[in-house]
Amino acid sequence: MPGNKAVFRIYALQARTVQVTGEGSGFWALRDVIPHVEKPYRVKTGKENRALMGLAMGGLETLNTGISNSRTFGYPVVLSSGWIVGQITQK
Repeated sequence: MPGNKAVFRIYALQARTVQVTGEGSGFWALRDVIPHVEKPYRVKTGKENRALMGLAMGGLETLNTGISNSRTFGYPVVLSSGWIVGQITQK
């Protein structure tokens, strides 16, 4: 712990399925989560204090959102990302 002081972190977890691209993607963090956390809590703001993490398809969403919003998130953490290559067709 820096300077023998506890460092607290706030984590927001997504509990819904979203589209991989477009409005339904990680923009929920920009539109909903960041304002919801920064209003009632005294937190450090700015990209150097924000990380975005995702596993599997969430990793792809994290990559998409993190690159598209590099001025908002300083640390996109992609864990074992899922990829959709080409079209998926039903037979």
